[in-house]
Formats: sequence, structure tokens, C-alpha cells
Amino acid sequence: RKAGKPQSLGPTAASLKDKLRDNFAVARLATNPLLAASICALHLDGKAELPRNEADLCEKLCEMILETRVQAQVELRDLLRASQQEYSRLQYRPHKKPLLAALACAMLEGGGASSLSIGEMDAIIASTLAQFQDLASLPVERVRAGLIVVSGLLRVGAEDRIEFLHNTFKEYLAASRYKEQGTARLGFLAGHAHDPAWQPVIRFFTALCDPASGLADKMVDKILALHPPSRSRRKDPAALRRRAAHLLLVQCRAGAALSPAHQRQIDALRAEFLPPATFTDAEAIAACGEHALPYLRRKSGMSARQRAACVRALGLLPLEAARDPLQDYRDDDSAAVLAELCHWLDPLSLPGVLARLSAADGPFPSWVPRERITDVSPLRELRGLERLD
Repeated sequence: RKAGKPQSLGPTAASLKDKLRDNFAVARLATNPLLAASICALHLDGKAELPRNEADLCEKLCEMILETRVQAQVELRDLLRASQQEYSRLQYRPHKKPLLAALACAMLEGGGASSLSIGEMDAIIASTLAQFQDLASLPVERVRAGLIVVSGLLRVGAEDRIEFLHNTFKEYLAASRYKEQGTARLGFLAGHAHDPAWQPVIRFFTALCDPASGLADKMVDKILALHPPSRSRRKDPAALRRRAAHLLLVQCRAGAALSPAHQRQIDALRAEFLPPATFTDAEAIAACGEHALPYLRRKSGMSARQRAACVRALGLLPLEAARDPLQDYRDDDSAAVLAELCHWLDPLSLPGVLARLSAADGPFPSWVPRERITDVSPLRELRGLERLD
């Protein structure tokens, strides 16, 4: 509102959409409703500037939620004055962020529970506060209440266990703590490179590392030492772990500041995954953003399964630059490719779909998603069409 009148946010919304088209790391997170709302709030408060990458976005969101929001909203300030005065002594970077990062690490290291009991949370708060001489005497229960009620990042889940509102915050905060610990936890993290629960943490870790520190390069060395390249085509558990770790390195390559030598090492691993042959690989490759585009274009000799996986990866890339390579597949006649294309393009714009509709004798095929149809005019060319359901 301005001068008591509601403002039109149309231009602001249009500006954000334009920026998201060229910012894959942020646009990918915007597919989640909670993070999309946070990004909109950040865009509104941040003078129309979007963060550069996923790690930068999470840092700005954490600061906005933990600090700016409390300062800006009268009701939260009243709550602090009424019952959380101790919590108000905590500042974002020196206190709140280390507290939440310690909680995030404990959740991740807790064997997959991804939550903490009240007692476990209190113990972590007490040990963290003890590191700050001026805060060591704060009542733990008051700080805990402030973190849950006021912070905006935690919530009480099932069986009164404490969890993060979204895993992305947990993964980012844990990575920031591991990064501050330097080389001490490299081996520990590298040992989890094959684990899907830990891979986002490792991606954040490598993205956060200062190039001068060499930590991201050392992480690559640790992972490759545990999972050295192999030409074996066996599918035993060790091979599957190696493949998952190598795919993680390909994803880290897109966001980390690595030395040229380490970049070349990872580039040599790409042949395992490009072009992708499964939808699982396609979704992982899409996390590389614009770096994946050259490897997803249609090429001669690709199997139908590879072409369908490339379409899936291109469709998942919320980038304007991905639209042109996607169009390369629109004339594909393979059933697998057509079924995937129908999720990203108007099905009735695809020649292969129209050809199948012309040859079909019966109801509209169930594999064509009707909700994706935006133009029914191509149906005029079909013979024997009696009605539109």
C-alpha cells in the first residue's frame, strides 16, 4: 500500500518473470510454492535485484526471514517485547545463523530422521550459546521458543519434533557450517557423495567455497579418490554408488569455482551421462542449468529413450534458451518422445500426435494430456471427428 491505497504489483510481477527466464538456479527453486512466495517477497524488498545463484538466494532468504522480517513487522516486534526479549538479543550472522546451522547438521547426521526432539534441540542450543560469552546465560527454552515461533524457518512437526520449513534451508545452512569448518569435514562429506539426502549439501558446499581456499577442488579430489573412474559396465552396488557420485560432480561443476584441471577431470566424466538415457539422469542433468544445453540437442544416432530423456531435461530447464532445442524434437515420431513432448508443448501442435489421432478409431487417447492443449484448430484437419469431449 502507498498513501493508504493498494499498489498494482503487475509491473513488479512481470519484471520478476523476465528475470527468472535467465536465472536458472533461482527459477528452479521457484517451482516450489513456499520458495516461490519467498522469492517474490525478496524481489519486492530487494530493489528488484535477484541473487546470482542458489546459494546466494538461500543466504538472502535466510537473512530476510530471520532479520528483516522481524524488524519490519510490528506484530513480531510486539511478540518479542512480550515474551521473547532474550531472543531479540540474537543477531543474524553472529548468532541466529550458527544456531540454525548447528541444528541443520544435527538433523542430517541423525540417521535420516531430519528432525529433532525438544531435548536434542535444547542441548544443541546450549552448546552453541556457550561459544558466545555475552549470551551463555540466556535461558535455552526462551531461545528455542524464539527460533520456533519467530524465526520463520522452523516448525513443530509430527510427535512434537522440530524440523525445517523446507529442506533447502536445512541443506544450505548445514553446508555453510561445514564450509566454516574447512578441511575437517571434507572426508565425511565425500563419504556421502552417493547419498541423495546429502548431495544437495555437497552442491551448496562447493558453491560456497572461496576459490582461493581450494576447498571445492579438495572435495572433488576426495570424491574421486573414493569413487575413481572405471570403464566397467557392472551394475553392482559399488558401481551404482560410483555413478551417483560422478553425477553429483557433474552437477557441482556447474556451480562451483573449480580449477581448470578439476574442471577437465569432471568434463571427462560427462560421457557416462550425456546424452541422458533415463528420466532419472535427465532430471539430475537439468540441475546443471544452462551448462547442460549443448549436450541435450538432438543428434543423429540417439535412441528413442535418449531423445525422450533429453526432452525431459529440456522441459525441466526454466530457461528461454531451452525452448529452441526443445523445438528440434517436435517432429519426432517415437511414441516415447511424443508422450514426453506432450508435457511441454501443445500436443495438437505435434505432427506425430495428429497422425496418431487421424489413424485412431475410438475415443481421444488417454496418453495425450488434455490440460496442455491450448489450440484446438488443428483438429479441423481430422476426418471423422464427431465431437469434443
